[in-house]
Amino acid sequence: MPVDVGWIDDSEQVLLMTVSGTWSSDDYLDAYEKALKWIHEMERPVHLLAHLDTDQFPANTLSAMPLLAEINKRLLSTLGEDKLLSTVVVVRSPFLARAARIFTRVFSPPRTHIAYSMDKAMAVIRAEREESEE
Repeated sequence: MPVDVGWIDDSEQVLLMTVSGTWSSDDYLDAYEKALKWIHEMERPVHLLAHLDTDQFPANTLSAMPLLAEINKRLLSTLGEDKLLSTVVVVRSPFLARAARIFTRVFSPPRTHIAYSMDKAMAVIRAEREESEE
């Protein structure tokens, strides 16, 4: 499966969505909907960690970016701001890193961060968690 969703730890505070190998925008959207359904079912807020562990970029993704942004906004508004503390996108490919930065600048998804390693992503999540507890 090119996009997999699961909890990163037993406390179910960080939901990990891993993208690997050859994937499509539809694969990503299906997994994203599954992740948001799980988040919606949780009693406490969680973080979504999207790990783009691939160098592959689907051919139709650039044309799908406005649609992805609109779906993201609608699903987050449906969830409510208290359910999702943050989204952290981890990229290893320089090309995907540029695409992710452009996406966040153009569409300004709320509480979305870009990281270049899992360690940096977890540091962002720890900082977000500490901030939310204050």
